[in-house]
Amino acid sequence: MSVAEGDCLRAMWHLELATGLRRAELAGLRWRDVTLDRDPPVLAVRSTRTTAGHLVVEYDPKTRSGKRVLHLDSGTRDILRGHRAAMAAEAEKRGEPTVPEYVFVDELGDPYHAAQLTRDLHSLQDRAGLPQITLHDLRHTAATVALLAGVHPKVVSERHGHASTQITLDRYSHVIESMQTAAADAIGRFLIPE
Repeated sequence: MSVAEGDCLRAMWHLELATGLRRAELAGLRWRDVTLDRDPPVLAVRSTRTTAGHLVVEYDPKTRSGKRVLHLDSGTRDILRGHRAAMAAEAEKRGEPTVPEYVFVDELGDPYHAAQLTRDLHSLQDRAGLPQITLHDLRHTAATVALLAGVHPKVVSERHGHASTQITLDRYSHVIESMQTAAADAIGRFLIPE
């Protein structure tokens, strides 16, 4: 994230780690789906944007669990507010009266193709000297971070749009297993206070 500090998509990289959105959900995110002036701020996943061959296609999430509302933390809210302000300044330079409807757009104000987001992630990883992973791998990282931070697996499942908590438990069983020692220590401290 320190390498992403000057990156035009810094807000997106942060949002990905904070929420675990799918690549097509990031590409299809519109400002009308983000409410930053309420407490807590929220983001609604209502559409996706991807490619089929050479065509860009937009559609609703495929499942009921894919349509979801995520609460955001105040730091993510601040980052998105700063991103929107930068977008407004860029739109003004282009002579456009309003901010583009999509949250993440290129230098011309056009929404990103989903594949371009992966290329930009790889470029950022190269600059950071990190191995290349996909945005889907970054989504897994977000889930792992949430679980290690103590977020209940049901909440991680809902935030990631999994059809069931069982999917989350199966996919991240290695993380949950590694949390066993911390759980045992916490229970021990509760039962036998030091």
